[in-house]
Amino acid sequence: MDNVKRKMRESILRRISLLAVLAVGACLLLTVAESGANILLTKHNLSASGLGTIKAVDESRVCIFCHATHHASSENPLWSREMSSALYSPYQSQTLIASPGQPTGGSKLWLSCHDGTIDLGMLYNKPDQIAMQGGITNMPVGQTNLETDLSDDHPISFAYTNALSIARGELANPSGLPSEVRLENGDTMQCSTCHNAHKDPHGKFLVMDNTASALCRQCHVMQGWLSADHGNDAQVSADACLNCHQTHLAPGSDYLVSSAVEEQTCTGSCHNGSGTGINVSTDFGKMYNHPLNWVSGLHQPNEAALTMSKHVECVDCHDPHQANGSDGPLSAPPSVNSVVQGVSGLS
Repeated sequence: MDNVKRKMRESILRRISLLAVLAVGACLLLTVAESGANILLTKHNLSASGLGTIKAVDESRVCIFCHATHHASSENPLWSREMSSALYSPYQSQTLIASPGQPTGGSKLWLSCHDGTIDLGMLYNKPDQIAMQGGITNMPVGQTNLETDLSDDHPISFAYTNALSIARGELANPSGLPSEVRLENGDTMQCSTCHNAHKDPHGKFLVMDNTASALCRQCHVMQGWLSADHGNDAQVSADACLNCHQTHLAPGSDYLVSSAVEEQTCTGSCHNGSGTGINVSTDFGKMYNHPLNWVSGLHQPNEAALTMSKHVECVDCHDPHQANGSDGPLSAPPSVNSVVQGVSGLS
Protein backbone atom coordinates (compact mmCIF):
# COMPACT_ATOMS: atom_id res chain seq x y z
CA MET A 1 0.00 0.00 0.00
CA ASP A 2 2.88 2.34 0.90
CA ASN A 3 4.54 1.61 -2.43
CA VAL A 4 1.35 2.55 -4.30
CA LYS A 5 1.04 5.82 -2.39
CA ARG A 6 4.72 6.62 -2.99
CA LYS A 7 4.40 5.99 -6.72
CA MET A 8 1.28 8.15 -6.86
CA ARG A 9 3.09 10.98 -5.09
CA GLU A 10 6.08 10.66 -7.43
CA SER A 11 3.78 10.70 -10.46
CA ILE A 12 1.98 13.81 -9.19
CA LEU A 13 5.29 15.56 -8.46
CA ARG A 14 6.60 14.73 -11.93
CA ARG A 15 3.47 16.19 -13.49
CA ILE A 16 3.73 19.32 -11.36
CA SER A 17 7.39 19.71 -12.33
CA LEU A 18 6.57 19.23 -16.01
CA LEU A 19 3.77 21.78 -15.80
CA ALA A 20 6.11 24.23 -14.07
CA VAL A 21 8.76 23.78 -16.77
CA LEU A 22 6.17 24.26 -19.51
CA ALA A 23 4.80 27.35 -17.77
CA VAL A 24 8.28 28.87 -17.45
CA GLY A 25 9.05 28.02 -21.06
CA ALA A 26 5.81 29.60 -22.22
CA CYS A 27 6.57 32.74 -20.23
CA LEU A 28 10.06 32.93 -21.70
CA LEU A 29 8.76 32.49 -25.23
CA LEU A 30 6.11 35.13 -24.65
CA THR A 31 8.68 37.52 -23.22
CA VAL A 32 11.01 36.96 -26.15
CA ALA A 33 8.20 37.42 -28.64
CA GLU A 34 6.95 40.57 -26.96
CA SER A 35 10.40 42.09 -26.84
CA GLY A 36 10.96 41.46 -30.54
CA ALA A 37 14.04 39.42 -29.73
CA ASN A 38 12.80 36.32 -31.55
CA ILE A 39 14.11 36.29 -35.11
CA LEU A 40 11.22 34.00 -36.08
CA LEU A 41 8.90 36.98 -35.63
CA THR A 42 10.96 39.41 -37.72
CA LYS A 43 11.20 40.07 -41.45
CA HIS A 44 14.59 38.34 -41.43
CA ASN A 45 12.78 35.04 -41.12
CA LEU A 46 12.79 34.28 -44.85
CA SER A 47 11.60 30.72 -44.40
CA ALA A 48 8.14 29.61 -45.50
CA SER A 49 6.91 30.34 -41.96
CA GLY A 50 8.05 33.96 -42.10
CA LEU A 51 5.65 36.76 -41.26
CA GLY A 52 7.00 39.21 -43.83
CA THR A 53 6.14 39.58 -47.50
CA ILE A 54 9.48 38.10 -48.62
CA LYS A 55 9.70 34.40 -47.80
CA ALA A 56 10.48 31.03 -49.30
CA VAL A 57 8.05 28.73 -51.03
CA ASP A 58 8.82 25.64 -48.95
CA GLU A 59 12.18 26.09 -47.19
CA SER A 60 11.59 25.56 -43.45
CA ARG A 61 15.08 26.40 -42.21
CA VAL A 62 15.53 29.96 -40.93
CA CYS A 63 19.24 30.51 -40.33
CA ILE A 64 20.27 28.95 -43.66
CA PHE A 65 19.64 32.21 -45.52
CA CYS A 66 22.69 33.75 -43.80
CA HIS A 67 24.58 30.98 -42.00
CA ALA A 68 25.62 27.39 -42.64
CA THR A 69 26.82 24.81 -40.16
CA HIS A 70 28.86 23.03 -42.84
CA HIS A 71 30.45 24.01 -46.16
CA ALA A 72 30.11 27.73 -45.44
CA SER A 73 32.05 30.36 -47.35
CA SER A 74 35.33 31.75 -46.07
CA GLU A 75 33.47 34.72 -44.57
CA ASN A 76 32.66 34.61 -40.88
CA PRO A 77 30.41 33.97 -39.07
CA LEU A 78 29.89 30.79 -41.15
CA TRP A 79 28.39 32.83 -43.98
CA SER A 80 26.14 30.87 -46.31
CA ARG A 81 25.51 33.49 -48.99
CA GLU A 82 27.30 34.30 -52.19
CA MET A 83 29.18 37.61 -51.99
CA SER A 84 28.63 40.52 -54.32
CA SER A 85 31.45 41.60 -56.62
CA ALA A 86 29.86 45.03 -57.11
CA LEU A 87 31.86 48.25 -56.96
CA TYR A 88 30.13 50.63 -54.56
CA SER A 89 29.94 54.42 -54.55
CA PRO A 90 30.56 55.42 -50.92
CA TYR A 91 29.17 58.52 -49.23
CA GLN A 92 31.09 61.71 -50.00
CA SER A 93 30.94 65.28 -48.77
CA GLN A 94 33.26 68.27 -48.96
CA THR A 95 33.13 68.52 -45.17
CA LEU A 96 33.66 64.81 -44.55
CA ILE A 97 36.73 64.01 -42.43
CA ALA A 98 36.23 60.24 -42.14
CA SER A 99 37.34 58.04 -45.03
CA PRO A 100 34.64 55.54 -45.99
CA GLY A 101 35.73 53.25 -48.81
CA GLN A 102 34.45 50.00 -50.22
CA PRO A 103 32.30 48.08 -47.69
CA THR A 104 34.20 45.73 -45.42
CA GLY A 105 33.45 43.27 -42.63
CA GLY A 106 29.87 42.84 -41.57
CA SER A 107 28.59 45.56 -43.88
CA LYS A 108 29.82 43.62 -46.91
CA LEU A 109 27.90 40.59 -45.64
CA TRP A 110 24.73 42.59 -45.10
CA LEU A 111 24.96 44.06 -48.59
CA SER A 112 24.93 40.57 -50.09
CA CYS A 113 21.19 40.84 -49.41
CA HIS A 114 20.58 44.57 -49.31
CA ASP A 115 22.30 45.81 -52.47
CA GLY A 116 19.97 43.85 -54.74
CA THR A 117 22.74 42.25 -56.81
CA ILE A 118 22.53 38.73 -55.34
CA ASP A 119 19.40 36.57 -55.46
CA LEU A 120 17.95 36.10 -51.98
CA GLY A 121 17.82 32.33 -52.45
CA MET A 122 21.35 32.05 -53.85
CA LEU A 123 23.48 30.31 -51.23
CA TYR A 124 27.22 29.69 -51.33
CA ASN A 125 28.30 26.79 -53.50
CA LYS A 126 24.70 25.66 -54.01
CA PRO A 127 23.65 25.12 -57.64
CA ASP A 128 19.92 25.39 -56.92
CA GLN A 129 18.37 28.54 -55.55
CA ILE A 130 15.78 28.54 -52.81
CA ALA A 131 12.53 29.55 -54.51
CA MET A 132 10.82 32.59 -53.01
CA GLN A 133 7.09 33.25 -52.98
CA GLY A 134 5.66 35.58 -55.58
CA GLY A 135 8.55 34.92 -57.94
CA ILE A 136 10.79 37.31 -55.97
CA THR A 137 14.47 36.83 -56.68
CA ASN A 138 16.46 39.90 -55.62
CA MET A 139 15.65 42.35 -52.84
CA PRO A 140 12.72 44.42 -54.19
CA VAL A 141 13.25 48.10 -54.92
CA GLY A 142 12.53 50.21 -51.85
CA GLN A 143 13.98 51.31 -48.52
CA THR A 144 15.56 47.88 -47.89
CA ASN A 145 17.41 47.81 -51.22
CA LEU A 146 20.33 50.22 -50.90
CA GLU A 147 21.68 49.28 -54.34
CA THR A 148 25.37 49.85 -55.08
CA ASP A 149 25.18 53.65 -54.84
CA LEU A 150 25.84 54.27 -51.15
CA SER A 151 26.44 58.00 -51.61
CA ASP A 152 22.93 58.63 -50.30
CA ASP A 153 23.38 56.44 -47.22
CA HIS A 154 25.06 56.92 -43.86
CA PRO A 155 28.78 56.23 -44.32
CA ILE A 156 30.11 52.83 -43.23
CA SER A 157 33.38 50.93 -43.08
CA PHE A 158 35.49 53.75 -41.67
CA ALA A 159 37.54 54.09 -38.52
CA TYR A 160 35.56 55.83 -35.81
CA THR A 161 38.33 56.82 -33.43
CA ASN A 162 38.88 59.39 -30.72
CA ALA A 163 41.12 61.29 -33.16
CA LEU A 164 38.23 61.49 -35.62
CA SER A 165 35.84 62.74 -32.94
CA ILE A 166 38.29 65.51 -32.01
CA ALA A 167 38.94 66.49 -35.63
CA ARG A 168 35.23 66.50 -36.50
CA GLY A 169 34.23 68.41 -33.39
CA GLU A 170 30.63 67.17 -33.13
CA LEU A 171 31.16 63.44 -32.76
CA ALA A 172 31.08 61.69 -29.40
CA ASN A 173 34.21 60.00 -28.09
CA PRO A 174 33.72 56.36 -29.18
CA SER A 175 34.90 55.12 -25.77
CA GLY A 176 31.73 56.60 -24.27
CA LEU A 177 29.23 54.91 -26.59
CA PRO A 178 26.61 52.72 -24.87
CA SER A 179 26.97 48.95 -25.07
CA GLU A 180 24.15 48.71 -27.64
CA VAL A 181 26.10 50.83 -30.14
CA ARG A 182 29.00 48.57 -31.06
CA LEU A 183 31.87 49.33 -33.40
CA GLU A 184 33.19 46.34 -35.33
CA ASN A 185 36.54 45.23 -33.92
CA GLY A 186 36.18 48.10 -31.47
CA ASP A 187 36.83 50.91 -33.95
CA THR A 188 34.94 50.52 -37.23
CA MET A 189 31.53 51.96 -38.08
CA GLN A 190 29.46 49.31 -39.83
CA CYS A 191 25.80 48.49 -40.47
CA SER A 192 25.80 46.47 -37.24
CA THR A 193 26.64 49.59 -35.24
CA CYS A 194 23.05 50.76 -35.64
CA HIS A 195 21.23 47.55 -36.63
CA ASN A 196 20.94 44.09 -35.07
CA ALA A 197 19.95 41.53 -37.68
CA HIS A 198 18.67 39.02 -35.13
CA LYS A 199 16.06 41.04 -33.24
CA ASP A 200 13.75 43.94 -33.90
CA PRO A 201 12.16 45.34 -30.73
CA HIS A 202 12.58 48.96 -31.85
CA GLY A 203 11.68 48.70 -35.55
CA LYS A 204 14.04 48.73 -38.55
CA PHE A 205 16.27 46.33 -36.58
CA LEU A 206 17.71 49.30 -34.66
CA VAL A 207 19.90 48.47 -31.67
CA MET A 208 18.02 50.93 -29.47
CA ASP A 209 14.92 53.12 -29.44
CA ASN A 210 15.41 56.10 -31.75
CA THR A 211 12.65 58.30 -30.35
CA ALA A 212 13.83 61.93 -30.51
CA SER A 213 16.78 60.54 -32.54
CA ALA A 214 18.25 59.03 -29.38
CA LEU A 215 20.32 56.56 -31.41
CA CYS A 216 21.61 59.20 -33.81
CA ARG A 217 22.61 61.43 -30.92
CA GLN A 218 24.75 58.76 -29.29
CA CYS A 219 27.37 59.59 -31.93
CA HIS A 220 26.30 63.01 -33.21
CA VAL A 221 26.63 65.67 -30.50
CA MET A 222 25.52 68.83 -32.27
CA GLN A 223 26.71 72.03 -30.65
CA GLY A 224 23.87 74.18 -29.35
CA TRP A 225 21.12 71.65 -30.08
CA LEU A 226 19.74 71.53 -26.55
CA SER A 227 19.28 75.31 -26.45
CA ALA A 228 18.16 75.69 -30.08
CA ASP A 229 14.55 76.23 -31.07
CA HIS A 230 14.53 73.03 -33.10
CA GLY A 231 15.81 71.07 -30.12
CA ASN A 232 13.16 72.53 -27.80
CA ASP A 233 10.12 72.54 -30.07
CA ALA A 234 7.88 69.63 -29.04
CA GLN A 235 6.81 68.83 -32.61
CA VAL A 236 10.32 69.01 -34.06
CA SER A 237 12.20 67.33 -31.20
CA ALA A 238 9.96 64.24 -31.40
CA ASP A 239 11.82 63.17 -34.57
CA ALA A 240 14.80 65.51 -34.12
CA CYS A 241 17.43 64.65 -36.75
CA LEU A 242 14.96 62.73 -38.92
CA ASN A 243 12.95 65.87 -39.65
CA CYS A 244 15.70 67.00 -42.01
CA HIS A 245 17.97 63.99 -42.54
CA GLN A 246 17.45 60.50 -43.93
CA THR A 247 19.94 57.78 -43.05
CA HIS A 248 19.28 55.70 -46.17
CA LEU A 249 18.39 56.63 -49.75
CA ALA A 250 18.37 60.33 -48.91
CA PRO A 251 17.10 62.52 -51.79
CA GLY A 252 19.77 65.11 -51.02
CA SER A 253 22.91 63.02 -50.76
CA ASP A 254 25.03 65.95 -49.54
CA TYR A 255 24.49 65.84 -45.75
CA LEU A 256 21.77 63.21 -46.31
CA VAL A 257 18.99 65.78 -46.29
CA SER A 258 15.40 64.76 -46.92
CA SER A 259 14.91 66.84 -50.07
CA ALA A 260 16.94 67.04 -53.26
CA VAL A 261 16.15 70.78 -53.37
CA GLU A 262 17.93 72.39 -50.43
CA GLU A 263 15.33 74.96 -49.45
CA GLN A 264 12.56 72.34 -49.57
CA THR A 265 14.15 70.68 -46.54
CA CYS A 266 13.16 73.79 -44.57
CA THR A 267 10.05 75.01 -46.38
CA GLY A 268 8.59 71.72 -47.61
CA SER A 269 6.72 70.76 -44.45
CA CYS A 270 7.78 73.17 -41.71
CA HIS A 271 8.41 76.81 -42.59
CA ASN A 272 5.48 77.15 -44.97
CA GLY A 273 2.68 77.87 -42.53
CA SER A 274 1.68 74.24 -42.03
CA GLY A 275 4.05 73.49 -39.16
CA THR A 276 4.97 75.23 -35.94
CA GLY A 277 7.90 77.06 -37.52
CA ILE A 278 7.87 80.64 -38.77
CA ASN A 279 6.29 80.90 -42.22
CA VAL A 280 9.01 82.17 -44.55
CA SER A 281 7.60 80.76 -47.79
CA THR A 282 5.34 83.79 -48.19
CA ASP A 283 8.29 86.16 -47.98
CA PHE A 284 10.22 84.24 -50.61
CA GLY A 285 7.28 84.70 -52.94
CA LYS A 286 7.62 88.48 -52.85
CA MET A 287 9.30 90.55 -55.57
CA TYR A 288 12.43 91.22 -53.50
CA ASN A 289 13.85 88.19 -51.75
CA HIS A 290 16.88 86.00 -51.36
CA PRO A 291 17.04 83.94 -54.58
CA LEU A 292 16.80 80.48 -53.01
CA ASN A 293 15.67 78.84 -56.23
CA TRP A 294 18.24 80.33 -58.60
CA VAL A 295 20.88 77.66 -58.24
CA SER A 296 20.94 74.29 -56.52
CA GLY A 297 23.80 73.58 -54.15
CA LEU A 298 25.18 74.82 -50.86
CA HIS A 299 28.15 77.08 -50.36
CA GLN A 300 31.12 74.84 -49.56
CA PRO A 301 34.11 75.65 -47.34
CA ASN A 302 36.63 75.19 -50.14
CA GLU A 303 34.80 76.88 -53.03
CA ALA A 304 36.54 79.71 -54.87
CA ALA A 305 34.89 83.11 -54.38
CA LEU A 306 35.52 84.17 -58.00
CA THR A 307 34.04 81.06 -59.60
CA MET A 308 31.40 79.82 -57.15
CA SER A 309 27.76 79.77 -58.17
CA LYS A 310 25.67 82.79 -57.27
CA HIS A 311 23.01 81.60 -54.82
CA VAL A 312 21.90 81.60 -51.22
CA GLU A 313 20.33 78.73 -49.29
CA CYS A 314 18.72 78.65 -45.85
CA VAL A 315 21.72 77.01 -44.19
CA ASP A 316 24.10 79.58 -45.66
CA CYS A 317 22.63 82.05 -43.15
CA HIS A 318 21.15 79.80 -40.46
CA ASP A 319 22.56 76.86 -38.52
CA PRO A 320 19.49 74.66 -37.85
CA HIS A 321 21.31 72.98 -34.95
CA GLN A 322 21.96 76.24 -33.08
CA ALA A 323 19.51 78.93 -34.25
CA ASN A 324 17.01 80.22 -31.72
CA GLY A 325 14.71 83.19 -31.37
CA SER A 326 15.70 84.22 -27.86
CA ASP A 327 16.88 87.61 -29.17
CA GLY A 328 14.48 89.62 -31.30
CA PRO A 329 15.63 91.36 -34.50
CA LEU A 330 18.41 93.84 -33.79
CA SER A 331 17.76 93.41 -30.06
CA ALA A 332 21.27 94.16 -28.93
CA PRO A 333 23.45 95.59 -31.70
CA PRO A 334 26.22 95.00 -32.54
CA SER A 335 25.76 91.46 -31.14
CA VAL A 336 24.90 88.82 -33.71
CA ASN A 337 21.23 87.90 -33.60
CA SER A 338 20.53 84.42 -32.23
CA VAL A 339 18.70 83.30 -35.38
CA VAL A 340 22.09 83.23 -37.15
CA GLN A 341 23.95 81.75 -34.21
CA GLY A 342 26.61 79.25 -35.22
CA VAL A 343 26.87 80.43 -38.83
CA SER A 344 30.40 80.35 -40.25
CA GLY A 345 31.94 83.80 -40.53
CA LEU A 346 29.87 85.41 -37.77
CA SER A 347 30.81 85.98 -34.16
